[in-house]
Amino acid sequence: MKRLQVFLTAAALLAGVGRGGLVAHAGLLGDTVRLDYLFPDQSTVFKTLGTAAVSPTATFSSFGQTQYVVGDTTLAITDIFAGTVLFTAASFNGIELTELTHSSITSVSIDAATNLAGFSASDVSFDASHIFVNLEDLTITPTTLVQLDIGTGAIPEPGSLVLLGTGLLGLYGVSRRRRTAK
Repeated sequence: MKRLQVFLTAAALLAGVGRGGLVAHAGLLGDTVRLDYLFPDQSTVFKTLGTAAVSPTATFSSFGQTQYVVGDTTLAITDIFAGTVLFTAASFNGIELTELTHSSITSVSIDAATNLAGFSASDVSFDASHIFVNLEDLTITPTTLVQLDIGTGAIPEPGSLVLLGTGLLGLYGVSRRRRTAK
């Protein structure tokens, strides 16, 4: 019976790890991000738009025309110029969002609210710490919205890992003591 109780306690502890019980927040909230405007290709920083904490959002502007709002799980791009903004043709004309803290970007998808004509999944790429949005040859108007949904991986908190490790070592010690006692 004791063995069953120990097993159930360990199972409950491990279940808490996967369901947010011992895991740090998985979104961008509280993280620091940097936004760079890239032109004329994906490796050339034309202008750094800034670095900010996402608390609850981080807002950036490029040339007083386009606004980029980074939220916990979203990136929204809108026109603040009150006119049309044409992103000229180039191999890359857009932004790079860099996650500087600890969240690992696991997915980026186009939200259904996006209404920019010609914008598609091929205009977005990402890796664990970067999101690239290529707007080249597209036109944004005051009613245009590009909204991306961002998925991030959970990062275990260091204290939680210590607690989990201590619990597993305790379980190992109990099971070893019981085996030698028999």
